[in-house]
Amino acid sequence: MDRFYLIDFLHQVTAPKDQGGSVRLAKPPTLNAPLSLLRDPKYASSKREDPMFHFNTRADAWFMQIYSHTGGESKEIRELYTGGILYPGEEVDQIISRPPNAERASQSSFKFRNPVLSDVCLEPSSSTEPEDNLDFPEDDDDLAHVALTEHISRLSLGPSQKTRFFGQASPFMIAKHASTIRSKITGVPDTGLDPGGYKRPIFWDMSPWESKYVNSSETSYVYPDYELLMNLVTLYFEKTNSLIPLLHAPTFLRLLASGRHYWDASFGMTVLLVCAIGSRYSDDPRVISEMDAGAPGLSSGWHYFSQVPVHRKILLLKTSVYDLQYYFLAALYLHGTSMAPAVCNIVGIGLRYALDLGIHRRRGESRPTAEDELLKRAFWALFCFDQINNSYFGRPSGVAHDAFDVEYPIECDDEYWEHEDPGRAFQQPPGKPSSITSFVCFIKLCEILGLASRMLYTTTKKSKIQSGSLGHDWEAQTVAELDSSMNKWKDSLPEHLIWDPQRQDDLLFQQSANLHATFYYVQIQVHRPFMTKKSPMSFSSLAMCTYAARSCASIQEAAMLRDLRVLPNTMFSTFTAAIITILFLWGSQRPGYVGDPQKDMENLLKCVNVLSECEKRSVKASHSLSDYLTDY
Repeated sequence: MDRFYLIDFLHQVTAPKDQGGSVRLAKPPTLNAPLSLLRDPKYASSKREDPMFHFNTRADAWFMQIYSHTGGESKEIRELYTGGILYPGEEVDQIISRPPNAERASQSSFKFRNPVLSDVCLEPSSSTEPEDNLDFPEDDDDLAHVALTEHISRLSLGPSQKTRFFGQASPFMIAKHASTIRSKITGVPDTGLDPGGYKRPIFWDMSPWESKYVNSSETSYVYPDYELLMNLVTLYFEKTNSLIPLLHAPTFLRLLASGRHYWDASFGMTVLLVCAIGSRYSDDPRVISEMDAGAPGLSSGWHYFSQVPVHRKILLLKTSVYDLQYYFLAALYLHGTSMAPAVCNIVGIGLRYALDLGIHRRRGESRPTAEDELLKRAFWALFCFDQINNSYFGRPSGVAHDAFDVEYPIECDDEYWEHEDPGRAFQQPPGKPSSITSFVCFIKLCEILGLASRMLYTTTKKSKIQSGSLGHDWEAQTVAELDSSMNKWKDSLPEHLIWDPQRQDDLLFQQSANLHATFYYVQIQVHRPFMTKKSPMSFSSLAMCTYAARSCASIQEAAMLRDLRVLPNTMFSTFTAAIITILFLWGSQRPGYVGDPQKDMENLLKCVNVLSECEKRSVKASHSLSDYLTDY
């Protein structure tokens, strides 16, 4: 089926248009190979009967002509088009074999400039521009995907393709260039491809049996009573969304009040997952499963989570922002179950769907919209979870660090997204700190963590060569650069996010605690490889890890005393700090130990107490970590 689909598409690209812009179909094409190939009897006899061979070789010959002849308005190329580039005839081969004259060769070559990008400003807004960007010159290719997306949307490749992302490596990018070339040669404006002029519905439209499978009705969801529902939603936004702002509260509550979850299964699954995570902080017995008699509390929210399949059939056709939200929320909930190791896979699925929508690429300068901002939040939430989780399990990241350039979320509180004057939307009042700033800082910290994981924990010779992890000084240089990045990150924190155990504002206190505990976790990850091996950095790395572990333990204890918010990095950082402390305690038995074993034991107990507090939030994973520490 793909073969016929591509034939239809390429015929549309190559067929000349009349002045009205419609495709001029003279006659069915008979495809021939270039004479240089057909003159070979053995080659011709074996390939002459294959229509795709003739099509491909003819297309190759045409592209050779386009690139070899300079001057886009050449008479030869006009003749090639007006005569029909896919039609048989000796003239085509004569044109191809004709060497360009000196006059033509002296002219400038034909330029494939994307007209859509001429009016696009490539400088991102100051509120969303990542720091420490390298000063590379801007290139049209940086935003070529934007024009290609518009081109594909006009093409209407079917319901499953309208929102798909096509990058520069896609053959459709070449097809777009071909359409631009045709416009320049024929003089007819390039208004995009018109599938109605050539597509065959049997190959383009979804088949009835496919549609029946993909659009089959989903199981009706069962929601908690309204009072409990609103209580769980409130707990979610207060305890979780305040640290990882995946959802826009006004939009979510407005859709919930309209009853959209009753008829829109996509939004409904987001509601159920919000209830599941909110149940972690609820004391209402209705959130606990009837099967949870032996371990009360561990099943909190399971009834809501278990209703939604991990992969819905509709995802084979299209992806929405609700699907991305689901995968983040599902991974967050599963992290508190015995299936926590599967979280990496769940997040990976979410990231692949995010890439499918093209969220990983920046859109250029344009007025922000609620939809775009929600998509960005979903991508960055998945990205951060991916970096934290994979660093803990020692696995490679689900998305390459150099594969995305999407802007950071706009540092504007939810209530300022909308305004009667569109020009004043997404504008934070001057002098008022934004609660989203913490999330942006968290993203930057996770980016450093991702770089550290890729540069310091490469496991194969191939990956070490590709990352430049060779030579005698690369370790010291890499660690120095990572330390410098972390110091810049810490120095750039706004005043309201600097760690202060006496801070009165609970939201800012918890945001600050989350950031600084994660900071020390990243610091340990940077220096941990050099703690126990012979290296000039061994002593300094041991000192850095010890200090980071002590600081992390103190921060988490302070957060625990003020209603701890449990995230994966909460447990990972606490457990890692405990292991470093245990390592240091065992080292105290060896000569040359400098430290206070009593204080180290107190720090270890702080970590154990924090993990025990996580158990009260029905986080099953904390049980195993706490039990693991008792072995030491």
